[in-house]
Amino acid sequence: MSKNYPLVSVVMPVYNGGEHLQEAIDSILYQTFKDFEFLIINDGSTDDSEKIIKNYKDERIKLINNRQNIGLSASLNKGIVKSKCKYIARMDADDISLITRLAIQYSFMKTHTEIDVCGSSIKLFNGNVWQYPCNDNEIKCTLLFNNAIAHPTVIFKRNHFINNNLYYNETFKHSQDYDLWVRALKNTRFHNLKESLVSYRVSKSEIKKHYLKSEQKYPAMVREMQLNLLGINTQSSIRIHELISINENVTNKIPLDIVSNHLSLLVARNRQYMIYPRSEFHKTILKKWMSAIKNSVLNGHYHDAINNFSKITKEGVLFNIFKS
Repeated sequence: MSKNYPLVSVVMPVYNGGEHLQEAIDSILYQTFKDFEFLIINDGSTDDSEKIIKNYKDERIKLINNRQNIGLSASLNKGIVKSKCKYIARMDADDISLITRLAIQYSFMKTHTEIDVCGSSIKLFNGNVWQYPCNDNEIKCTLLFNNAIAHPTVIFKRNHFINNNLYYNETFKHSQDYDLWVRALKNTRFHNLKESLVSYRVSKSEIKKHYLKSEQKYPAMVREMQLNLLGINTQSSIRIHELISINENVTNKIPLDIVSNHLSLLVARNRQYMIYPRSEFHKTILKKWMSAIKNSVLNGHYHDAINNFSKITKEGVLFNIFKS
């Protein structure tokens, strides 16, 4: 990148986010790391969002106005194209970045040049902390079941995504980040910092949306895409995998034998197609298996739990999982 450009572009779409927008903007402008531009994409807001942004006179702010609402994915893609910096950092219009966030993430990316995407833990406004797997292999294996990177916390290499034609899928209204990480699996290295670098706001409307079937279809589509990469495409397998992914107490929904058979199938297909790092994948599967056995006991299915534990320890399944 030319020396005429800053090192980092902070990209923040906003749509009718006036209520918390000033807090979000201030948390970026007051960063201890100063070498950044702040691309704020006003996605056709009808509230006072544009007025709030224009009240700032900081030259680092570059306002991009969409004439009409085009959605988060399209706005993020526009931000990637408009940016000219080496790194892009994501920001949401209702969150607050820790004052040292950019300094910490830039320093990490500079000293760990093999990493393409760096996220972090996030702290909710109620004080709870959401933590994510840290190393690349664990993140990739976790993605088969759930998103493993907090989107509002990421910083990533701009050119890596552009050169590999990795943009957000504009047909996705939600979980566009989950979809992007999975499509980037083959040639991207991930990392999550243990520190909580962003205070994350979970609104009541967001919690309500989480339980709507229309919102759940997007992460389900990403999981199905991964099953297809493993050569698994039957509706029964897709349904079982979805239940395992979204319900920790899955044996309350389906028999433990079915869970075990599905997990065994995942191991066998990954050995065949080599989509996920094998050693870490086996650990991830074994954790799922042991969790299912534990919940089977808690649900009173002692006989099923004993049989499946015997299957793992006595019938060679444990050996088969970890054999190279």
